[in-house]
Amino acid sequence: MKENLKGVNELTRIINDFLAEFDAIAEMGCDNAYYLSESKIVYSVCMPSNGKDYFMQNFHKLAPDLECDAFLATILHELGHHETLHMFDEYDEAYCHDYKEMLGERLEHQNLTPEIEEDIYQQYFDLPDEYEATMWAINYIRNNVAKIEAFWYKLKAAVLKFYKLNGVEV
Repeated sequence: MKENLKGVNELTRIINDFLAEFDAIAEMGCDNAYYLSESKIVYSVCMPSNGKDYFMQNFHKLAPDLECDAFLATILHELGHHETLHMFDEYDEAYCHDYKEMLGERLEHQNLTPEIEEDIYQQYFDLPDEYEATMWAINYIRNNVAKIEAFWYKLKAAVLKFYKLNGVEV
């Protein structure tokens, strides 16, 4: 998929330039994720709206005063996983992984009410690793305003260029 998209290399380069100081790398994928074994952040320019909406709802619940674009917030959240790994032992990681599997299975059921779907997403974001990753992102934004503004200035231009080159309506 990403091989056919224009502007991916520029977008990834900008993100990787930012991530260099954290010893992490990024590549485009179909979803947002962090892979510990490779210290790799996978980002998606076109997040599914329900996941993005619930993520940003949770983000604003934790930081109601903070305005942040969803794409930028998700990249920083995934970086937050990388930066908070030391907080979790194998038991914690296994617990979070297994709980996420169970929640994913619940989301696959058809005919979920919006209330049940929202509850499932909230349980996901309340898991210790997800909460800490989001809090890391929030604190990083607050403590590095100039750096985030400069990063977002470059990243936003590359995202808009990516959309234009690939015929994505904004």
